[in-house]
Amino acid sequence: MPIASCGLKFDDEAVRVAVGLRLGLDLCVPHNCHCGSPVDARGLHSFVCVSLVPWQSGKTLCWDVTVTCPLAESYVDRASHQAGSAAELAATHKEDKYVDLGARYIFEPIAIETLGVFNASARQLLADLGKRIAINTGEARETSYLFQRISVLVQRFNAVLLHDSLPAADCRD
Repeated sequence: MPIASCGLKFDDEAVRVAVGLRLGLDLCVPHNCHCGSPVDARGLHSFVCVSLVPWQSGKTLCWDVTVTCPLAESYVDRASHQAGSAAELAATHKEDKYVDLGARYIFEPIAIETLGVFNASARQLLADLGKRIAINTGEARETSYLFQRISVLVQRFNAVLLHDSLPAADCRD
């Protein structure tokens, strides 16, 4: 059941984890991660674990996600000429950052604009991932669902960021 905070709705689990992290509380029962590393009760390993997913040609897939705002001063001129240009530029920066991974891994930058546009290679990766999920689940619409989930997530956090920038106010429902 979602809870409301000044008109915003948050998933219970997301709120539990966010509050627990902020307060340094235990979030889970200690266990071993699927990568083999121990996870303590605070669960911090999950935020630094590099999941190695066998993907293609014997190489594992690694990705780095960034969300960029095409309305920011540093992007607005370019973005006003072509939709998705801020995402493409951010993806190029990520590729430059991880150029040394190429020989051992398949690296994929995932750049999403706050207005919802993905960089081209991320759209292709997510489409491939959606197809693989569909094969496992038997649900032909998995690719569509994947894009919808990510798009809704970005918009939810746009609302959170806007909310966080507002002056403190008395929240009465």
